[in-house]
Amino acid sequence: MVKMPLSFFSSSFEHLLAELKRMDALIKAYVKQAITTQTHDNPYPGLQVTAQEAQALLNDTVGLPFWHTAYADIDSPLSQFAHERQAIDQAVEQSIKKQISLQLIALQQRFQLTPQEIDILLICLTVEWDARYAVFFAYLHDNVNQKRPTMDLILNLLSQSWSEKGAMRRWLSPTATLRRYALIEINEQNGASSLSRPVNISERITHFLLGQEDLTAALSTIVSIMTPDKSLSALILPAALRDRLDNLLTQHRAELAQAVIYLQGGTGAGKRTLAQALCHALKITLLVVDLPALIKSQSQERVALILREAYLHNAAIYWRGMPSVLQADQQDWRQPIMAASKAYRGLVFMDGEANWPWAQTRVPEKRILTISLPPLTTLQRQDLWQRALPHLDQNTVIDVATRFRFSPRQIFSAAQLAKQVSHGDNPRDLSADDVFYACKLQTTQTLSTLARSCQPSAQYPEIILPLSCQQQLDELLHHVQYATTVYEHWGFARQLTRGKGLSALFSGSPGTGKTLAAEVVAARLKLTLYKIDLSSIVSKYIGETEKNLEQLFLEAETHQGILFFDEADALFGKRSEVQNAHDRYANMETSYLLQKIEAYPGIIILASNFRHNIDDAFVRRLQFCIDFPFPTAEERLRIWQGIWPKETPLSTDINFSTLATLEIAGGHIKNIALAAAFKAASTPSTPKGAQVTLAHIKAAAQSEFKKMGKIIHPEQWAFL
Repeated sequence: MVKMPLSFFSSSFEHLLAELKRMDALIKAYVKQAITTQTHDNPYPGLQVTAQEAQALLNDTVGLPFWHTAYADIDSPLSQFAHERQAIDQAVEQSIKKQISLQLIALQQRFQLTPQEIDILLICLTVEWDARYAVFFAYLHDNVNQKRPTMDLILNLLSQSWSEKGAMRRWLSPTATLRRYALIEINEQNGASSLSRPVNISERITHFLLGQEDLTAALSTIVSIMTPDKSLSALILPAALRDRLDNLLTQHRAELAQAVIYLQGGTGAGKRTLAQALCHALKITLLVVDLPALIKSQSQERVALILREAYLHNAAIYWRGMPSVLQADQQDWRQPIMAASKAYRGLVFMDGEANWPWAQTRVPEKRILTISLPPLTTLQRQDLWQRALPHLDQNTVIDVATRFRFSPRQIFSAAQLAKQVSHGDNPRDLSADDVFYACKLQTTQTLSTLARSCQPSAQYPEIILPLSCQQQLDELLHHVQYATTVYEHWGFARQLTRGKGLSALFSGSPGTGKTLAAEVVAARLKLTLYKIDLSSIVSKYIGETEKNLEQLFLEAETHQGILFFDEADALFGKRSEVQNAHDRYANMETSYLLQKIEAYPGIIILASNFRHNIDDAFVRRLQFCIDFPFPTAEERLRIWQGIWPKETPLSTDINFSTLATLEIAGGHIKNIALAAAFKAASTPSTPKGAQVTLAHIKAAAQSEFKKMGKIIHPEQWAFL
């Protein structure tokens, strides 16, 4: 008989030991009874069945072993030790009042187990606790090879009659809690009846009862457990969203704790961070499931293990990567995931970028809440940058928050990277260049095959333009630099639901500096320039162009650079009168592109040799239309003088004023200068060394004019 000297349990282990002692007494009582009531002598028990054994079975009660029927209900081991359970229950009650954590009680509460189910687990646990129980079980089975409890033995130990034994079988059915959540494992044996199958307690449950929280190996690469440490007050959220969450936590807390919450937002928007904050408020942990990894495992049985783990940790489930389940080729996974979400008696999170897919996902009997996390405003990005890099100069904070539309994850990742690439030993030594470099490292991936990235090195003074043109470029830069003031501080963001990005058209003859100007803008803003490959965008197949554009703008959202469409006439041309199906689809492409540009929050620059070829609807929606005129003689002189690097040796026979009389654009001047330099470098050195001469420039100019389809008249050559 178990003695209970304590009024409470000082530890979970002490409580578990008391329960095992109670079960030990029950098992020993039946073993002793089996020894004393043995009516036949078999020298090979478990290996052969004698006639005496068969005769004894004829006299036994159906469904119960011989060692069980000797007891009357009033004095059976279960009745004798019922008061021990009461004493343990009283001690448990006192322990809970003293806030002493008891693992077995936690297991019972989280899975809503009955006392009978707890006893089943304890019987299975005994053989994991002490090897002598293997001998006891073999003896009670009358089979030396059966050293673990079977379904039949468990039912015999815990029931007092045949009818009670039949009723108790429901605790071991495939749909019962113990088996549905893999708390026990029943070995399938060929040819064996269900009653003869050995029953084992799950190793994970044994570890849990002993206070070990290690994940089972089958989930180690799929599941992660997070202990939330951030409160909602620490997050940067829109005021309306914060008020909604506060209301849910105060007015609908119980309902929230068992809801399905769909977190909608882009990559790195803070969906998981918000889930952690909600769990922190509800005082529960968060179990994150990597759905792509789960699908890759090709084992739907692991869904039950995930539910078991969630209950063991008293955690909310976070199905990360929900779109992977919604793919057409993953329909077999959708049902078990949704069924698990419905069955789980706790909070469930799902995430995605699109709206909640009602047609594909239904969770009956669960309240579904959608929480959208919009992109950060510039002021919110400033706040996060200040948190991530508290010693960063305020002007740099404003600049980097304005120019890079980063998500929270990208901001903290870039901040960490800036510290790593910084040359200083002190975090206070971080420079603006360190931070911008780290930001650009975050966004230097190419836009798949649709564009190529260009890291501009041009500085603003290197481009020679008329004063009016330079002023327009300055205004364009101011539009970016002061966007926070206008949109955030002055409230224009509330007035404009779309069109908060910047779009510009650079038009002019070839070589007048349109591409160079785009590079200068990128250099001044310290952004990457993405030159769009129109041949990869435009397709002759119906619908393919729209698909490519959708991919382009979707990827561009995350790259934070400048989209540069050179030769934009091919994509932004005027819509024509519909005369056939091809015209109709071409116009649809133009309309679709118009919508995408208007909604794009970043910077788009179009370049065209012929402004009048651009559709009027595009022109109306552009903030800037800058015309790059053909350079005057004075401007050509400045270009000729500034095109040569200071290291280039120039002959004294070069007269830049006369070269400026050649009516060519700056792009052609650049080509001539570069070709002349190569001619000079390959010419045998003069006594003064290799240098660029007028002869080299003349030869290069002649080739350039021929390429342009023009000629230089002999009198003009003579003048040079």
